[in-house]
Amino acid sequence: MRLTFDWDDIDLQDERAQKGLQELKKRFEHIFYRISSSGHGLHFIISDSKEQIIPKDFTEEEVISHRQDFLDMDLECGGRFRTDLLRRQAGTTWGRLFTVKNGKTCGEWRYLE
Repeated sequence: MRLTFDWDDIDLQDERAQKGLQELKKRFEHIFYRISSSGHGLHFIISDSKEQIIPKDFTEEEVISHRQDFLDMDLECGGRFRTDLLRRQAGTTWGRLFTVKNGKTCGEWRYLE
């Protein structure tokens, strides 16, 4: 399963984001990010490659654990996390990031240096 993060109401220069980015870089080798459709948030995906997004495979338990850690740091979107837990329990698709929301499009994926 792919591991994605959704951080709302934050940008890369935010002090809280900087702490989160340090933690992401400690845990994962290849990280891509984009600006969310609102323009006031960040999406991340963990990759097996620096050249292109090849989603790294995680167990469902690992995905939940990592996302919970970043929720505890007040970064991961709590509403998405809780809804994903319900979707998982119901056996439906979860862990998705939308490219278009409310008619607005996310930014392009970029490699996190």
